[in-house]
Amino acid sequence: MRITKLQEYTDELKSFLRSLAIPITELYYEERIGILKVALALCIAATISGHPLQEQAASCMNSLIQTKDFEINLWNIYFDYKNKAATSQKLPLEERERFFQQLMKEEFYTLQFFFVLYYQLKGMSTQTYIKMLTHFNETQFQGGVSWYYKDSSEPHIAIFAQEINILIREIIDLSVLLAIEGLRLDSSRKISYSK
Repeated sequence: MRITKLQEYTDELKSFLRSLAIPITELYYEERIGILKVALALCIAATISGHPLQEQAASCMNSLIQTKDFEINLWNIYFDYKNKAATSQKLPLEERERFFQQLMKEEFYTLQFFFVLYYQLKGMSTQTYIKMLTHFNETQFQGGVSWYYKDSSEPHIAIFAQEINILIREIIDLSVLLAIEGLRLDSSRKISYSK
């Protein structure tokens, strides 16, 4: 009798923990996007003269930019999205589609951050530009995740397909803009403080 009760309790606990998996995953995904949006907002605020937080945002961005290997590490994270997509094969189809969607959103916000960074705050080094163009060429300017996603032969779920296709288009547009912006390759841009 005790063993039966223990088994029932164990089954209920497993069921409860499984029911928490989706909400926890969604929270995790939202937090990752939230961090990228905050970084982007901070970067934008640093570039807008007259913004009430411009001086603080510029100071924060200056500290980030001067952090050792900040730019290299950020690009390495971006380049690694291609590898993250390949590791999703063990997930069921719906979870895999959601995972692709999440990674593409992260790629999109990271590209936006790069664009504002290089457009207003600092120049892009020649080495970074060459690595970026090599990656863009390998992925046909679609981003590492969407390039992998479009090449996969598995069926796709319609509720994800429309948003994913929009994200792919936005990633392509931002990649082209970054490639054009990177041609300036100067380091004369600095964060300016408006007093």
